[in-house]
Amino acid sequence: TVEDVLITVAGAGLPAAYVRDVSTASPNPPHTINYDDVIRAKILWGDEQGAIEMMSVHSKVYQDMLLLKDAQGRPLVTDANDGSLAKFAGINVKVSDRNTVTNPGTANAKYESLLFKAGALAWWYQSSPIVMQEPDALAGSRVTAVHIFGAPYRYLRAPGSSKPGVVKLITN
Repeated sequence: TVEDVLITVAGAGLPAAYVRDVSTASPNPPHTINYDDVIRAKILWGDEQGAIEMMSVHSKVYQDMLLLKDAQGRPLVTDANDGSLAKFAGINVKVSDRNTVTNPGTANAKYESLLFKAGALAWWYQSSPIVMQEPDALAGSRVTAVHIFGAPYRYLRAPGSSKPGVVKLITN
């Protein structure tokens, strides 16, 4: 989907000041995502924390989130189960395995989760599609192909902000 392609480019070239890396290396125990990590990642925006739209996490990180509970045993992820996105720390959560994983399948695997502000990303596409029709001799019919080309882009700053619209959180 377009969203997955945007996720792929969103964290590339992000300034180090907007990356929170809490991952550990073996033999230390892995540091999986928790509520405090997400809050500390949000704080990287300083006083510009408004308009946080979504966070994108790998399915393994989402599993870790689903296992988190408060002191009374209630889950910290509110899963709507109605087609809308789940919420964690008040932020919509999209699960995408396009989130970057370094050293997958090892004890040192690192998972990048991304927090997005509104308007941080864009998908530019051509204004009119290219439509081509060709005969298919084997099927005795015509084949129609429609090509729509697009390009993902992360703005250097979120609209109305002096800071990037993306923050990266790295966990095990």
